[in-house]
Amino acid sequence: MWGLSIGIFLVLSACCAAYRLRWLGPSGSIAAGVLGTIVIVCGGIQWILPMLAFFIPSSFLSSIIERKKSSVSENFEKNSRRDAIQVFANGGGGGLLALSWFYVREDPIYLMYLGGLAAVSADTWATECGILSNTRPVLISTLQRVDSGTSGAISLAGTLGGFLGAVCVASSGMIWLPSSGVRTGIAVVLAGMTGCVFDSILGAIVQRRFRCTKCGRRVEKRIHCGQDTEWLGGIGWFNNDLVNLSCYLGGMLSVLAWNRMM
Repeated sequence: MWGLSIGIFLVLSACCAAYRLRWLGPSGSIAAGVLGTIVIVCGGIQWILPMLAFFIPSSFLSSIIERKKSSVSENFEKNSRRDAIQVFANGGGGGLLALSWFYVREDPIYLMYLGGLAAVSADTWATECGILSNTRPVLISTLQRVDSGTSGAISLAGTLGGFLGAVCVASSGMIWLPSSGVRTGIAVVLAGMTGCVFDSILGAIVQRRFRCTKCGRRVEKRIHCGQDTEWLGGIGWFNNDLVNLSCYLGGMLSVLAWNRMM
């Protein structure tokens, strides 16, 4: 009981610290506190550690981008301070899996949890590392050069960053994986990269997108450079939060297939 109480206290303290560091907005801090409490109550340390392995490094990278690449980050629909919707889009599936684990302790549930987190971690790292690269990325749907920060764009730096993000999550849960842990860990990394690629495809084709009529950039916002943007395509209600949720689901489901092939 004392261990659980200490764990909850640490989770809530981490959320407060993240708010002070401007990693989370007010609603994001509350959502993260609720989500973190659910995860640690239902799963304990083996569940909360991978979530922290996703959240802390990716938030740190996002805060660097916010300071060093402000002109690029202005293209995004939201800034690096995650709100409640962003928190649940990236981790809500993990919370549901943790609740499932509380009642049915089956290894595939934990494996899906790691696969989903590896995917959103890979996606975040890929975005941040890709933006920091001096080489312009290519749009995954056309392979044409586009501006850094364009949804659906891929680059070598971003791909390597995504790989490291997936490894970060996989290694945090390695000791709790079933037999053949290394091979299962590789499956988690591959699932992370699968979800990341799925995210890029959705960002390039399905996510709603606009073009700034002043600077000509492809952006996620309805207003850029102080004026209305023009519609480029995609599904009107399919925003970046739904892309992130789909990324998690892609990693969560593909990890079972990758693990079977290992």
